[in-house]
Amino acid sequence: MTRIILVRHGETDWNKQERMQGQTDVPLSSQGRLQADKVAKRLKEEPISAVYSSDLSRAYHTAKTIADEHRLSVTKDADLREVDFGLWEGLHRKNVLENYKEMYHAWLHRPFEVRPPEGENFKEVQERAHKALLTIAKRHENETIVMVAHGGMIKSIICKYLDGGFWDYAQGNTAVNIVEYEEDQLDFISLNDLAHLEEVND
Repeated sequence: MTRIILVRHGETDWNKQERMQGQTDVPLSSQGRLQADKVAKRLKEEPISAVYSSDLSRAYHTAKTIADEHRLSVTKDADLREVDFGLWEGLHRKNVLENYKEMYHAWLHRPFEVRPPEGENFKEVQERAHKALLTIAKRHENETIVMVAHGGMIKSIICKYLDGGFWDYAQGNTAVNIVEYEEDQLDFISLNDLAHLEEVND
């Protein structure tokens, strides 16, 4: 069995501003860096043998903060990226609603089917990310590894294995999810654990 600690990246300014971030390479905010420090300290005593990350900087810098505690390097994988929002990238959600009203409402109701203009839908995200997760997990049989990725990407994987819709699952910044992999099956042991942020948010 492979134990996967699946972590969402720390906060960015675009997260706070509710802008469509997608694959735009937005760095961590000061709060996001503090969150990364907190999750790294939480995972310091875990027997982590490898750290993987999306190649976007917000995920990579979160992963590097974790990896530094274990004197490990970070392996980047572009298949762990967030959804590509296409022409919606960089827009505030209110602007998307104003300019793409019908499509936006359709996307909210069917995120695995509806594709933003020049972007991708969450079914496509799920397929590429799931393949990457299984490939990586097979390399680390009987080990504990960390993967740092993105909220939408992580939720798309959760939906493949658990009942419920895409919007039913929360993923806060630096949320910790524990996943066990065996025989091409992922079992989610815990979801959206943010206990390490209690001091940050006080």
